[in-house]
Amino acid sequence: MQPDYEKIIQAINYFARKNVRNRISKLYFLKLIYLADRYHLRKYGRMITNDTYFAMKYGPVASASKKAFEFIELPEHYLAYADTYLSTSKSTDNYLHSVKSVDMDIFSESDIEAMEAAWNAKIEHSDLVAFTHLFPEWKKHEAKLKLRSVCPMDISDFFSKANDSVEYCPADEELVELNRQHYAMLCNW
Repeated sequence: MQPDYEKIIQAINYFARKNVRNRISKLYFLKLIYLADRYHLRKYGRMITNDTYFAMKYGPVASASKKAFEFIELPEHYLAYADTYLSTSKSTDNYLHSVKSVDMDIFSESDIEAMEAAWNAKIEHSDLVAFTHLFPEWKKHEAKLKLRSVCPMDISDFFSKANDSVEYCPADEELVELNRQHYAMLCNW
């Protein structure tokens, strides 16, 4: 599956618009999109972004989402699309500002539900980096990350059960298993 750059760009815009100053940092966006993708995958059997994830020191990182945030390696038409909705900060490249309302038509109701769940997790857990380190799909790579800076993550690990005290996705184990099987068929695992 190819990354859905329109949804990625609009997700950046969505989370930027939720902040008082209509901006979002790269670190917070990458944690929020991970939480939204994880939620949506577990509850609905697909990711919002169709992104590829890597475990890094500060938690899971969505590869295409990071590149979109940095305005690098994007196909030309998506670069122009991103320019319509987002602008970089004059003082730092770690923030993007929303300059146009979010195109909500790009998202399904379940996409919005997942992004809201991610946003609510941000509100409950002020340290998003530490929060993302609590999930089994990142913890699996924790020891290896002491020796290297990046490890590819297996999306199938996103279906692993987290500790009940941190799980923010209300899907029961039966639904998660059905969605794991559905996603496996989609990806030909």
